[in-house]
Amino acid sequence: MADGAAINDPSSLRPDRLDILDALRGLGIVLVVYGHVARGLMKAGVLPDGGLWRSADALVYSFHMPLFFILAGWLFRQSLARQGALRLLGNKIRTVVYPYLLWSVVQGSVEILTAGSTNSGNRPDLLQILWQPFDQFWFLYALFYVFVVATLIYTISRRHLTPLLLLSVGLYLIPPQTMTGNALVYVAQYLLYFALGVLCSLKLPVPLPPTRRWVFGVLGAAITLAINFYPIEWDAESLNWVGRLTSLGCALGAAIACLCGVSSLWPSLQGWLRHYGRYSLQIFLMHILLASGARIVLLKLFGIHSAGLHLFVGLGAGVWGSVALAAALEVRGFGFLFAWPRLKADALKPIA
Repeated sequence: MADGAAINDPSSLRPDRLDILDALRGLGIVLVVYGHVARGLMKAGVLPDGGLWRSADALVYSFHMPLFFILAGWLFRQSLARQGALRLLGNKIRTVVYPYLLWSVVQGSVEILTAGSTNSGNRPDLLQILWQPFDQFWFLYALFYVFVVATLIYTISRRHLTPLLLLSVGLYLIPPQTMTGNALVYVAQYLLYFALGVLCSLKLPVPLPPTRRWVFGVLGAAITLAINFYPIEWDAESLNWVGRLTSLGCALGAAIACLCGVSSLWPSLQGWLRHYGRYSLQIFLMHILLASGARIVLLKLFGIHSAGLHLFVGLGAGVWGSVALAAALEVRGFGFLFAWPRLKADALKPIA
């Protein structure tokens, strides 16, 4: 078990803690790819849009994106202590805003050019990406604004977590339909998950001891499954604050279950997930193009409608294909496609 000093030291993370978080991020990105592949197959009529497939879709979408905000918050204190506020935000422009803009244009252009061959019903308006994200890129757009707000509040409050938690709870309970502006809506929906990630970095020892791992894992899974399959209407955008708290409980239960599950995996499987986690940005940016391309080739070139084969090929193209392509591009000097080249160490001075 980690001692209290190790848990509360914001300047460093033990390698085993970082490995677990990388593996958890890897599981999250695999679920993202699965969700998009499965929905694409439902729209194409390869998978039935109902029954078990729809239940699996609802389960995955109930927590996989909140999980990424929790993980971002988990590493926030370490990054802020190491870089300072100004350099941290500058780094997010380099690694979040830049790929958001670049790949929105790349994917949007491809969608416009192939509009007759894809499932996309609406062509993206590339002139609006500064305020209106499309497809999966809403996450990068939201993540940057969450980082800006969290950094400002955490720095102004002299790195006390309570003001950030109180603000995030207050915003979360406001129905999104009553707000204007995409940035504000996303911050209101996801800042709380980020703040809870910061809280986890303070209070939760990782890796969890085996006994706690099983207890927390079963409890988290039970909460998530109970909420997903209980016959009530709820969602993250509900006007009813009870529905919003239910959504929060579902996401947190699933995040705990995933943490415990990943911690209990065989080292080889955990290693694969860590590898995917370290390439999670590249997978996120490219998986739609590669998985959609694989689906189109199977359907229109070979006339294949096997749901199992489509899922396997789509997941393979979205995950393994993205990792292989990213590694090849980086080796050949094209790493700038995923992040703006690093600034000199003294270009941005940290704020104490």
